[in-house]
Amino acid sequence: MIHVAIVDDDEWVRRGRVAALGETDDIVPVIGVDHRSAMAMSLDEWAGIDKVLIDAYFDEADFDHFAGVGVAERIRSVELSPQPTLIVVTGHVLNDVLRLRLAQAGADYLFSHYQVRTVEQLAAAVRDPGAFAIDLVPHPDGLGRLGLSADSRPNDALRWVEREGLHQLFREAESGESQKTYSIGRRRISAIRHRLADVGGVARTAKGQRTRIPEWAQVVDQVANLRGSGRKLN
Repeated sequence: MIHVAIVDDDEWVRRGRVAALGETDDIVPVIGVDHRSAMAMSLDEWAGIDKVLIDAYFDEADFDHFAGVGVAERIRSVELSPQPTLIVVTGHVLNDVLRLRLAQAGADYLFSHYQVRTVEQLAAAVRDPGAFAIDLVPHPDGLGRLGLSADSRPNDALRWVEREGLHQLFREAESGESQKTYSIGRRRISAIRHRLADVGGVARTAKGQRTRIPEWAQVVDQVANLRGSGRKLN
């Protein structure tokens, strides 16, 4: 029997997938939770789960809308033996930033929602994900256009933004509230630009070569892309 957990921000999607997988003879849907609940689950709660279906996007997230990345990181940080297989389902399969973030978070497989729209497709993806999954490797040119490379560390960059309490600053900058944005001072803006380049490697060509530190407007666009805010999704 394959024991499965389902992580999705849509309650009806969770219920539907739990019900669909419950109709099979070899798959047991153990739990269906949203991203916040998944992040709070303990070692004991994850124990015994063989595979996790994770929706990548969380519309109501506080900052990082690609909350499925954080769920994958959380599961990989728990000392489980064996580790469950992480299957990500998303409508953003062509987003190179998301694919890089998921790969670095330890996700195993990537599917579009369209690929698992029927009970049969969903069950097949759980049983043998390798036969149907989309390649997690992002396209170098897609990353390069955003000042990223395969060696960049977007998850580290976003964690630094959150740890430094810069959420509101970037929200204001993304919405064009420049007067509030620059009220913290140009010196601080410069420090953020350089620190993000160091922490996340977000000043790179597609081949990983260091480039000029991005200007503030470019940094705002990069963070918007990293967190899936919808400002300039790749």
